[in-house]
Amino acid sequence: MDKNAKKEFTVLAIVIIFLLSGVLFGAQVARQERRDGKVRDDLRDLKHQVEMYFNENGQYPLEWNAGNYKYVVVEAGKKGAIKWYVSGKLENKTKPSFGVDQEYNIEWRVTESGNYEICGGNYRCEN
Repeated sequence: MDKNAKKEFTVLAIVIIFLLSGVLFGAQVARQERRDGKVRDDLRDLKHQVEMYFNENGQYPLEWNAGNYKYVVVEAGKKGAIKWYVSGKLENKTKPSFGVDQEYNIEWRVTESGNYEICGGNYRCEN
């Protein structure tokens, strides 16, 4: 191989390595986003289950088995929870924020520590 061919081969090898690392990084981010989507879906389902409990019992539970997630009672009354939220850890850190999802009728927030939380009862997520 002459010198120009060696240089071209080296440049081509560097470009291929750069492209592969970009593809691998993009795939990792996509997997994290998919897992974060599952956390959001699971928490919406969990909120729905707690709301169904309320419809059947006339009160929110003081304790709830949330599996890999947290059910947190912020304020309790004599018979049950008044303010509560469900929480799960996101992999992709985003800035703290809050909002309302009209489609699912939920208030949500992302905390400084990267938790995604859905508020329930009389609890407002902007607090």
